[in-house]
Amino acid sequence: MISIVFVVAFVQVVLTMLAAIIIFRSYIGSRLTSELYLGLLFLLLTVWGLVEIAVSQPIFGREWLPVLRPLSLILGPCSFVFTYLFITDIVERKHNLAVFGAILVPLGVLSASAVIYENAHGVWLVGIRTLISNTIIPYSILFTSLVSGVYLIYKMAQFYRSLAKMPRWSGRVRQQLILILLGCAISNFGFFIAVLAQMMLKLGLLFHITMSHYVAAWGALIILFAYMMIPHAPYMLMAHPSQLIVIHESGLPCFVYNFSEEVMDEMLLSGLLRAIFSVGDEFFGAYRGIRQFIWGEANVLVKPITSAMVVLISLRHHPLLNSKVEDFAYLFNRQYKDILPRWSGDPTVFKDAYKILEAVFPFIGQT
Repeated sequence: MISIVFVVAFVQVVLTMLAAIIIFRSYIGSRLTSELYLGLLFLLLTVWGLVEIAVSQPIFGREWLPVLRPLSLILGPCSFVFTYLFITDIVERKHNLAVFGAILVPLGVLSASAVIYENAHGVWLVGIRTLISNTIIPYSILFTSLVSGVYLIYKMAQFYRSLAKMPRWSGRVRQQLILILLGCAISNFGFFIAVLAQMMLKLGLLFHITMSHYVAAWGALIILFAYMMIPHAPYMLMAHPSQLIVIHESGLPCFVYNFSEEVMDEMLLSGLLRAIFSVGDEFFGAYRGIRQFIWGEANVLVKPITSAMVVLISLRHHPLLNSKVEDFAYLFNRQYKDILPRWSGDPTVFKDAYKILEAVFPFIGQT
């Protein structure tokens, strides 16, 4: 007879497997670490669901149950690790070792407890099994989900506040970030609520298992939907782009866009331009590739085009910005290659370049 656990776990497996395939296909082309973490998160949830199906319907035989039962308990909460890695890589790419340790230690306790519980036989070990099932395991899950959930909400809120300094960023990006946060929160706090309800209301293990897979499925679906709205936009925002400037070979800027209200100081920018043109032969000569260097606290990407160069200034660097600068430079050069060599200094001739900018940087748009 097919149980409700089987049905819920099966639906969760279908959703998380679909999400894993989509994300890994994108990762093959982008090689972004965040996508790897997200793909591994969905893959882990898929394996967890398959293990739960195998436990609820012992298709491999009952001799495998002593191995599968601990895995069904451990794999779900282990998703907190990849959720943490995914959010951290998007927001700042620096890991908080204290928080990471606070997630890993209870998971270690949970893993050891699950193995001990499964192998504890005999009347004299009944007390140990009761202690593990009623106290150690639920409190380990409670603590891990709480730490992971609170931390990711804090980091996403911090990230969201930092983006408020951008004068124009798309409302779809706002929705995307909120949905990513919502999906992660549902996955994390779903475990928390399931265990808490099991402990306080004495609803039994079946309720905990069913609800855990149910919220994991919804969390995965929301994260996948949010991610597909504007793929890669959070990674570009994480780099905190400040300004994009197209500098004519005469030394005059012919197109300027400020991503943020906190733009580079004019004196520092003047020094930056002098530094660029002091090696002008390198940029306007034979070398036509993209160059990256650090100037003060700014990361600078430079790409030469016909009689000009595209300069992107950001607070941090992300590999995705390189391809975006290349794309903008190609499109800008294709549209204005006949104007740039004989440009007279009127910046209004490049007014349509904003359309190119919005096409290349999808997070730009009306609020």
